[in-house]
Amino acid sequence: MLSVLTLSLGCTDTLGWKNQWGDSCWTYTQRCRDGQFFAESWTQGKDYNFPEKNCCACGKDSVVETRQPASPYPGASAGGCQDHPNYVNQYGLDCAGYVRSGYCANGNVVQGQEWAMGADYGYPEKACCACGRDRPQCVDNDKWHNRYKGTCAKYVSEGHCCDGKACAGREWTLGPDYDYPERECCACGKQAGGGGGGGGGGGQPQQQQPRVGGGQAQWQVGWPGQQQQQQPQQQQWQPTPPTPACKDTTNWKNRHGATCDDYRTDGHCMNGGFAPGHEWTAGPDMDSPEIHCCGCGRFGSG
Repeated sequence: MLSVLTLSLGCTDTLGWKNQWGDSCWTYTQRCRDGQFFAESWTQGKDYNFPEKNCCACGKDSVVETRQPASPYPGASAGGCQDHPNYVNQYGLDCAGYVRSGYCANGNVVQGQEWAMGADYGYPEKACCACGRDRPQCVDNDKWHNRYKGTCAKYVSEGHCCDGKACAGREWTLGPDYDYPERECCACGKQAGGGGGGGGGGGQPQQQQPRVGGGQAQWQVGWPGQQQQQQPQQQQWQPTPPTPACKDTTNWKNRHGATCDDYRTDGHCMNGGFAPGHEWTAGPDMDSPEIHCCGCGRFGSG
């Protein structure tokens, strides 16, 4: 198991740091908090350019004590596969724990235990040999976008795809009208080893609406079929333009380098408040964007 003593007062993220996948310390705040990982802990170490040594939220300037299992367990290094050495999911379960608990065996998820896989449990199937780490992993087609400039990353960040399928109520964003994201994006259903088809198709939205605000609604508005099939949902998520009396604090950034524009375009804020599930991006730990950004709740000018 992994125990962490946090000593990060006055810590500053390494300027300009990103891993080879383009993830910055700001991105890692969705995986780390208070100097340790709470999700996707396998995305650290050499293979991910050491976010734990560069990002305060992940443990930079922290003392980390690691206790490894006393002896190997079945499946820890079978067939040339090696477990991720630092893997512990957000519930404190490491690869050995997945075997002891009967969730994984011999490179496969035990039948009936599939619920213990995926994003909600830190992707043990990507980190632990006993759960299938040595299998071919799915990779997004990074050149793909649909005709509305929706990329695989946007399909995840804007809540269209989850765990290999469309999120509930977002099935309309798949298929030929949206250039088959399920064939190009792992989160939408692309399988390991599946081929990509390049960039998105041509064509224009059937009824393009004015762009209002940023974030999730910015590329949803005007998609074909949305007006007829998804009108209530569009209204639910469409941001309201800031009142003319409100002006974002000039040059404000939080300690991770995110600006008010980033808070809008990343979908953290809308309608003068925080999007459901994004409340963790508020408050003094994030330098109080609700005080500085109109889209997050600021009123008046300044």
